[in-house]
Amino acid sequence: MYAYRTYVIGAYVKKDSLPKALWWDTGNFESNPELPPYHYVRWHPYNDQFDLLICGGEDHLTGNTEDTDVAEADRYALLEKWAREHFQIGDIAYRWSGQVSEPMDGVAFIGRNPRDKENVYIVTGDSGNGMTHCTIDGILIKDLITGKENLKCTIAWNKDEKTWDCPCHGSRFTIDGEVINGPANRDLAAYSESKNTLQKNLIFKLKN
Repeated sequence: MYAYRTYVIGAYVKKDSLPKALWWDTGNFESNPELPPYHYVRWHPYNDQFDLLICGGEDHLTGNTEDTDVAEADRYALLEKWAREHFQIGDIAYRWSGQVSEPMDGVAFIGRNPRDKENVYIVTGDSGNGMTHCTIDGILIKDLITGKENLKCTIAWNKDEKTWDCPCHGSRFTIDGEVINGPANRDLAAYSESKNTLQKNLIFKLKN
């Protein structure tokens, strides 16, 4: 996973002037075509006169601002400029930064914490979409606890090293299905077919 800094401002807006919604744009593909930094906006009640428009974005790799040559402290000004172009906001009440984890395949890590106790679970790599992922997290972890089968990946055979490799999260297994690299914390399940089925499959493959 890659660590990204993200920046947020909270601006005053007239009470009840905005619908109760979440917004985001499609990102700046010129800045980073693989992980385009985007803006995200949400509404939050504040007091009798004002609501808060919470606007975030201007993300960059932690410790690396070379792609856009914009210093960390200057990114709040860019956020304010973008917010004023799209919303009627007043003064900026708050500003802060945070850190999000971007998995290289865009898929979050949800499940048992590797090399930990059986009842310890982890959720990370939400790509800044924690509000959406929390629903998925709750469903998948509940299913793990209750023993319900779910989401799996199709492993690929590595001819060079004679291993089974997972394209989703990088787990690797021996030819017999034993774990070599995590995050998988158990061996592959074994699958067997009867001798007659194997013979039929072999004849089918030879004919085709």
